[in-house]
Amino acid sequence: MEEKRKERKIKRIAVSSKRQMSIPKEFFEALDIEEEIMIENVDNKKLVITPYREPLEDVSEEILEQLIAEGFQGERLIEEFKYRKSSMHVTPNDKKTESEEEGPLMPELFPEET
Repeated sequence: MEEKRKERKIKRIAVSSKRQMSIPKEFFEALDIEEEIMIENVDNKKLVITPYREPLEDVSEEILEQLIAEGFQGERLIEEFKYRKSSMHVTPNDKKTESEEEGPLMPELFPEET
């Protein structure tokens, strides 16, 4: 089966002497960034910026059940739990209820097995 390649746009931007940078307008608008973002340092090799939204609800138990089912244990379980929990956010398009959509609001946290 052929996987669909994710769309990527890359821009080079300047960082000021005060470590400040400006998010390009097209990225800012496409991600519907409001007042805050989340920034993640991945293996000291890249930064991942995502819009911050208030979590829908506490789904810690469901995340842990899924991680255990996927075989995570020990420190790796804790790391993956923190990652998935921090990845939870609401965008304007997510404000529908599950009954209005097909499937869970955040399927990327609970990937379907194929």
